[in-house]
Amino acid sequence: MSITDIKKDLVQRITGIDVEIGSIRRRFYSKLPDVPDEDELHDEVFDYIIEHNNKLSETLKKVHELKDIDVHNIKVECWFYSDEVNRYCTIDLDDYYGAFEGYRYKLVVGGDNHGNLIVNGYHEDNKNNYDIVYKLGDLNNSEYDRYTNGLRVKVQKYFRCWEPVMKSNREEIDAFRKYIKNHRIEMVTDIYKKLAVTYSYILDYSDGGNELYDVLMTHSSVLLSEINSILNGANVDHDYFTRCRELKNLVTKVQKDMRDWYDNVHKYVDKIAENNIGVYDMSQNILNYV
Repeated sequence: MSITDIKKDLVQRITGIDVEIGSIRRRFYSKLPDVPDEDELHDEVFDYIIEHNNKLSETLKKVHELKDIDVHNIKVECWFYSDEVNRYCTIDLDDYYGAFEGYRYKLVVGGDNHGNLIVNGYHEDNKNNYDIVYKLGDLNNSEYDRYTNGLRVKVQKYFRCWEPVMKSNREEIDAFRKYIKNHRIEMVTDIYKKLAVTYSYILDYSDGGNELYDVLMTHSSVLLSEINSILNGANVDHDYFTRCRELKNLVTKVQKDMRDWYDNVHKYVDKIAENNIGVYDMSQNILNYV
């Protein structure tokens, strides 16, 4: 392989690292099963609530203590059973209800308290100083049961269908991230090992040589900054940490060697021209050749 070919190969490999990594990432993520965003479920749930507010209002009017409740003051709390964590969890509807806004009433859907309506004791518009719980699920009201069960089924169905897929996706993504980090460090290490034994052949003082030198020095400096950030971070596995430290040592040595070569070769050439040949202009001819 000629010196020109070596230069082209190194530049292509350096500039091609992130291109290849990006291509691998796109192929990987394109093959992962698509999971409907949970926000889509939240939209469906809230649309369901709004759509059925009138029916809920009619149901509550049949309970003397609740007949005057405005259903718009009810915050619906939806629970589902998570097989991944083996317990009941709630979905986050704060985008609709607000994270800190207090509601006079709470309707529980799903979980151990499914169907309960709670008059919040802390609310300033309620006369009670403690929560009052109405177990409306015990009323045997078919319309109320359809309303609450419709919500519960909608939420539970989403997680029964998609929670296993989400878990599998997370596991595959974690494994892929570990693979891609190691693959990238292998690519960079191979490049700098080759550069360590070829830099003195490919560096020169021509315009193109100056540009190549600047590219290599910039790349190595950015790379060292990236490696230092990783080494100073937390939660780095020991094998990857060791490989990063070895790469840092390699890149640091190559960078120093290139800088020494570039800073000192022209001085040595001047000395050769002056001391051995005696013609000062000869140094410029040698450097032009280099």
